[in-house]
Parts: sequence; C-alpha cells; structure tokens
Amino acid sequence: MIIQGTSIPNLMIEVAGIMICIFALILIRFGMTQPWTNRRILATAFSMMLAYNLCLLLLEFTQIEAVHSPRIYVLLSAFGTYLFPVFTAHLVSLYVIHLISRTDGQYRKALTALSVFTSAEIILLLILQFTGNLVLADQEGVFYYGAANMLGYIMVNIYMVLDVTLLIIYGNILTRSQWNAIMTYLTLPILSLFFRRMVPGVYLMAFASCISMMIMLILIVYEQTEILRKKERDNEQLKVDLMLSQIQPHFLFNVLYVIQEICLIDAETASQAISDFSRYLRHNMDSISINKPIPFKDELNHVRHYVSLQQLRFGDALQVEYEIGPSDFRMPTLTLQPLVENAIRYGVRKSEEGAGTVTIRTLEDQENYIIHVIDDGPGFVPDKKLDDGVSHLGIKNVRDRLQRVCGGQLVIDSGPGKGTDAIILVPKNDSTLSQ
Repeated sequence: MIIQGTSIPNLMIEVAGIMICIFALILIRFGMTQPWTNRRILATAFSMMLAYNLCLLLLEFTQIEAVHSPRIYVLLSAFGTYLFPVFTAHLVSLYVIHLISRTDGQYRKALTALSVFTSAEIILLLILQFTGNLVLADQEGVFYYGAANMLGYIMVNIYMVLDVTLLIIYGNILTRSQWNAIMTYLTLPILSLFFRRMVPGVYLMAFASCISMMIMLILIVYEQTEILRKKERDNEQLKVDLMLSQIQPHFLFNVLYVIQEICLIDAETASQAISDFSRYLRHNMDSISINKPIPFKDELNHVRHYVSLQQLRFGDALQVEYEIGPSDFRMPTLTLQPLVENAIRYGVRKSEEGAGTVTIRTLEDQENYIIHVIDDGPGFVPDKKLDDGVSHLGIKNVRDRLQRVCGGQLVIDSGPGKGTDAIILVPKNDSTLSQ
C-alpha cells in the first residue's frame, strides 16, 4: 500500500509530468524541423510517458481511503506504470539507433533485435502480472507490490545500459548536443533509483524520467535552432555568391558594344536586342530574392534572351537547338542559364573552330524531370580541378540551389574530346509539380 504522507508530493510530480509531456508534444508538433521519422519517434515516446503519468495519477486517486475503486481499475493502472515505461525506453533506444545507423541494412537489423527484445519484456511482464508477482490488489481496491516488482524497473534499466553501450561505441557519430541529450536521459532516472529508498513511496523515477526527457528534447531543439541559424547564414552567403556570379562585366560591356554597333545599321534588331537585354537583367535581379521553384518555361525564356544576345556577338558560330519534351514543371531559378553559359564559353568557344552547337533537351522518368545541356566542345575531366584562374561559382551555385530549393541534383558527364552533358535532375514533388 502507498505510504501515508506521500500523496501530495506524488500528485505534484504526476501533474508536473503530465504538463511536461503536453508541452513537449506541442513543441515537437510546432517547434521542430527534424526529419519526420525522428519527430514521430519522439512524439510517441512522450505520449507513452504521458500515459505513464496518467496511470500514476489514476492509481494515486484509487488509494484514497474514502474511495473504493474497482479492483480491475487498480490493477490496470498499476500494470500501466510498468508497461508504459518499457514502451518509452524502447522508443528512446529506437531514436538512438536511428541516429547512429549508417546504412538501411544496419538499421533494419538493429530494429528487429530491439523489437524482439521489447516483445519478450512485454510477455514477461504479462506473465508476472497474471501469476501475481508484479502487482496485487485486494477486494477493497488497495494495491500491493508483488515479489518480482523490482524486475519491472530492472527491465527498463536494461534499455539504458544498451543505450550507454551504443553511445560509447558510436558516440563519435553524434553531435555534442545529441550525445549530451541522450546521456542526460540515461543518467537522471538511474540516479533516482539510488534515492528511492531514502524517500519511499514517492515517485522519483517518474519525475526524473520526465525531467530528463524534457532536457533531452530541449537540447535537441537547441541544436535544431543552431542548424537553422547556420542555414540562414549559408543562404545569405549563397545569395551574395549568386549575385557575384551573375555580375559579368565583360559580358555586359560586350553586349552593350554590340547593341551600339547594331543601332547604326539595323534599328529593329537593336530594339529587340535591348528588349532581350533588359529582360535578361530583370530576371537576374529578381532571381536573387526567389527561394522557391519557378515554372520551367520562365527559366527557358530567360535562356532564350541570353542566347539571343550571344548570337548577336557570335553569329552563325553559335547554334542552339531546343528539344523540349515535358515543360509543365517547376525548377529553381538561375539553374539552367549558367549551364548554357558554360556550354557556350567552355564548350563552343573553346573548340578548335571556335564554333559549335548547344542542345537543350528535356525528358522525364518516374521520379525526375531531366534537363540536358549538351555541347560539342572539347570536354574535360569533371573530377579534375580546373587551374584556369576562374572561380566557377556558377556550377557551385547551381548545385546548391537545386539541393536547397527542391532536393535536385546536377550531374556532369564529360571527357576530353567528347563534349559535355550537364544533367539537371528535378525530383517530382509538391514544389516542382505545376499547380
């Protein structure tokens, strides 16, 4: 029977635990940007901890002398105080395994082993309960601990030993915040067991578990905040890099010089050139502040304006072919034009004749929209760093924008003497499907 005089501190612990769990669930739902798998595991773990505290609260009320609770309610509440901690410990161990697993195969094996172990513990708890060795209740609704009640606590601590072992072996994979968060969860409940005999009847284990899990969550959220701040700083730097890559004095001066020459002989062509030039500049400036995919047709029009200006300079030496298949999709802005620019500068113009053809082609498969920018220039070795005194920010920015905006990729297929094929892979997802 619960020792007299402990009801008030226990009620305070249970209410505090319930409030902590509710706050944690709200934080996970609205304040975290972790991958969905991690959020789901943490949310389920706090739900189990909430159920544990509710069982403790219900059990506390059943033991009030003026209340004669049905025996079955008492047994179910008491059994829940053993069952839900096992579920919680299972989920925290699952979270640890999810963080340290390096391959899908490794994760599946660890998950299978953990599931088998948890199933065995639940079966053992059920056997202990039905044989009267876990918790008992008389006809008045007063419950007693059975002979094997400490085994329930030991079973939870086995998970903690497992987690400590994983931290020791694979701790270098985790960030400092992740390591500290998990170690906090493991430390406080174990310490509460040592003080349990000093304050018998008080649910120190429940209080320590809630506090430790809350600290773990706060540390994880803190790390998330730091990651988001770093991304914001990287995004700002990316915008600066993008702007710098689009400021090309030689190109601007050459275009203006060509337009000036054309004005003297063909006013209509000069007017069209000025229109293409202004639209090209407007798209470049507008794109710096756009962080979501735009229609492919808009990006293609930008390329057409750029190509039109280059053909004024190079005439028949530059041929551009458009083999446009699927076009009703979205892609990050300023990802196609830099590749066409490279194809002209390092492909067509670097060829022996100083002339050639650039082909822009679109395809699709089940997972991606595919854009090819192909030139018949001299080609190069993609993995070899070019020592030509050029920063090549354009390619870096294309890769960064594809990955950041839509999870896309840039693949370069080239080789000496075979030209270059720059391949953009745009995943078919909610952001790239045309609305």
